Amino acid sequence: MGKAHPAHKQRKLSKQDKGQQFELLLGSGETSIIPRTKKPIQYSSTFYYLGFFSQLGTGIALPIAIGALVGSYVDRLRGTHPRAVLIGIALGFALSILYFVRTVVEFIRYNTKQTEQQ
Repeated sequence: MGKAHPAHKQRKLSKQDKGQQFELLLGSGETSIIPRTKKPIQYSSTFYYLGFFSQLGTGIALPIAIGALVGSYVDRLRGTHPRAVLIGIALGFALSILYFVRTVVEFIRYNTKQTEQQ
């Protein structure tokens, strides 16, 4: 190993270093290996909100559509035309409301945590 990077001390690897990631710094005539520090992931607020609202819309629409499709299939099998479709839509709507409430609560917690950290 060449000269150590001026900002970091050289040390031997120990058992505690098992599973840790390291960075290899190569320079003109010097090489050093330093432990990699975990950097917090920074999300762009635009993409975060875009993903959040698209997930929310999909989570609301899919259960209703799946309930209607399954209800239509059951109605064709049993010959009970509007009943199963209406039940499927109602169940899908109930699941959508539960998903919406859960997602909004998580969203509020996330934004509260972000506000407290700043």
